[in-house]
Amino acid sequence: MMSTKQVTVRVTGNQFYFHYTDTNEEPIEVISAGTMRREKDSCVVEYEEAYEGIEEKTKNTVTIGPGRVQIDKTGVVTSSLIFELGKKSSSYYSTPFGMMEMGVTTTSLKTDIRENEADVYIAYALIMNGSYVADCTVDIAVRETEAEE
Repeated sequence: MMSTKQVTVRVTGNQFYFHYTDTNEEPIEVISAGTMRREKDSCVVEYEEAYEGIEEKTKNTVTIGPGRVQIDKTGVVTSSLIFELGKKSSSYYSTPFGMMEMGVTTTSLKTDIRENEADVYIAYALIMNGSYVADCTVDIAVRETEAEE
């Protein structure tokens, strides 16, 4: 039986802009309650993300498998990206401010799925509307939430 576990999801992302001299990174961190369930040789993590000044939340579904991570967003922001080492993936990224084409080329991918937790590290080149924007990294740490007595 595949049970769903209550988890805390911590997503830390960095973008490195080599053409700016004043700052090279803009770290972003999201910590959210969510769920994790195992499916054969992968796991599926779901959590909601809020955006400042916007009431509606975005549902994130992260499917972690051997050599592959897929991140789907639905809600205020909509997109679907697949990360596989050395491969390119693109999707339309829809926001309240408009739609753009977003592409990634994965340069590093590490996944570690355990019984009650998972870790993901992805490094990728970000392309928006056909133009290179930045080199990025994202760390996803998923930990089972301790049950309250």
